[in-house]
Amino acid sequence: MNWYLKLLPVALFSFCIILHNYARAQTIYNLDSLRFEYENQKDSRLKLKSGAILAGEISKTSPEEACQLCEEVLIQLDSNTTIEFTKLQKLKVSTLIRYAISLRHVGDIDNAIKQLLKGLTISEKYDLKESQLHCLGNLASIYKDQSMLEEALFYNRACLKLAVNMGDTYATSIYSGNLGNSLKQTDMDSALYYFRFSAYNESRKESMLDRDVCKPGFQRNW
Repeated sequence: MNWYLKLLPVALFSFCIILHNYARAQTIYNLDSLRFEYENQKDSRLKLKSGAILAGEISKTSPEEACQLCEEVLIQLDSNTTIEFTKLQKLKVSTLIRYAISLRHVGDIDNAIKQLLKGLTISEKYDLKESQLHCLGNLASIYKDQSMLEEALFYNRACLKLAVNMGDTYATSIYSGNLGNSLKQTDMDSALYYFRFSAYNESRKESMLDRDVCKPGFQRNW
């Protein structure tokens, strides 16, 4: 029995190493697949979508490359005449968001905000509510990181209002919680209100999931 207990930590460590290597190999495979799609796909929408997704995937590890990739995709989108108009605008906004995230990682905050505002303008103009929510959420996050709390609150409130109007309980719960966290240092009463509102919508989301009718309105990757 004693020898078994002595070997157990070694076995657990070995298992963790194997799991880590598998996850790393899977990530590399996914990145290689996206690169292949971007370089070889004949369908322009799928090609540019793969490029945008690839930029998002490497934005932390290779932000400079991600920025360059986003710039390439945006140039091609501006001159594209084959992609259906609404899909083109959605893809343009999602690329601008990934561009902003990459710029944020290289420390170019002003340019990141500029790209998000471009995306916000497009999404508002063409009533792309899901894209609009992504832009607002990323703006709120940037301003919070820069300790610009008034601006962060402004965009968080805009996110919450839009999420409620969309009927998206997941996003409503997230942005209620964000507002609570932003306000707890200065206005605890308001913070508690938003925390309770967040918990209420979280319970609504779980109830909807239990009934198998929850259909999230957007990708949850802010």
